[in-house]
Amino acid sequence: MMFVCLAHFTWSLEARRPALADLLASISMVATPTFLLISGAMLGLLQLRRASSNDVLARRLFHRGLFLVLFGHFVISFAAAWTNDLPYENILRGRIYVTDVIGLALVLIPWWSFRVANGRLVLLGATVYFATLLLVYSWHPAFEPGALVKLSFVGLDNEHVTQMTPYASPIIPYMALYTVGIGLGRWIGTAMAAGSGDRRIGLAVGRIGLVLMGAALAFKVFTLILGLDPQTTVGHVLRDITAPLRKIPPSPAYLAFFCGEGLLFLAFFFVAGRSFVGARLMGLLAVVGQSSLFVFILQFFVYGAIARFVTSASDRVGVLWFVGSIALIWLAAYGWRAIRGNRLFDVTYRLFQRPATGVA
Repeated sequence: MMFVCLAHFTWSLEARRPALADLLASISMVATPTFLLISGAMLGLLQLRRASSNDVLARRLFHRGLFLVLFGHFVISFAAAWTNDLPYENILRGRIYVTDVIGLALVLIPWWSFRVANGRLVLLGATVYFATLLLVYSWHPAFEPGALVKLSFVGLDNEHVTQMTPYASPIIPYMALYTVGIGLGRWIGTAMAAGSGDRRIGLAVGRIGLVLMGAALAFKVFTLILGLDPQTTVGHVLRDITAPLRKIPPSPAYLAFFCGEGLLFLAFFFVAGRSFVGARLMGLLAVVGQSSLFVFILQFFVYGAIARFVTSASDRVGVLWFVGSIALIWLAAYGWRAIRGNRLFDVTYRLFQRPATGVA
């Protein structure tokens, strides 16, 4: 979530420091794939811990996902429209956010995923992702409705993207990553239940992260050595799929590199989480993590306000603005947790749950 904040803080830098804004935006690209991977992992852990009541869990998450897709999309669209001074109706209809993808994942995936073996679940996610990648470069709808469907569910290749193309996090490849995350969470949960220590799990997660980052870099270097002309079909496709900064649709290099980086952060907390500094840091970050949806919506307004009203600050003052915004967001998250604000996201579940379930 800290990287999400950094990414959106760059809105205030785009006009006066575009190079710095691009650099910070590139660094913060770890946010989206890690957010999806860890969100899926949390579902995997919950499925292990509530193995006897996964149907109840699925029903609860269905309502939370529905709330996220409907209410969350409306609020985030309003924040984006206000920040960029654009018509609200255009933003509402023309954008798909990563929170929409997570909401749809919560609506659709928990009902069946707990019945699928861990290895098959990971294989399914990977297969679906590479199938969508094939569609990106082989399916080119001739009419606008088909192009919008492709944009929303699969994504467009660079040759078909223009400045007028709406912003859309493609639903299927990112849901595939979420599914892989479920497998990661189950693997971690199984290792913990088997008595593996945090350090051992952290080192294993870290090795996976390093392998993924190394594979992304090696693949990129290999294609550069080949020196294929990007104007050819093969050269164009290889350039795209090995681009580590290609987020929409997510290239294999982007997912491998930044998921690997995210796993390194996760490994750090497993290894150092029981130390004095690590425990304190985890405690601070847990406040934000336990209020992640609230924080995600709030930071749109915080950084939208900074982008609109703080247009001429020096770099030193800009750093102070960023640090102050993080403090503000943390305090708001602390207050949200204190009042148990996450109950708001379960409001439809509480309205429609059957008394027989006995779930509060």
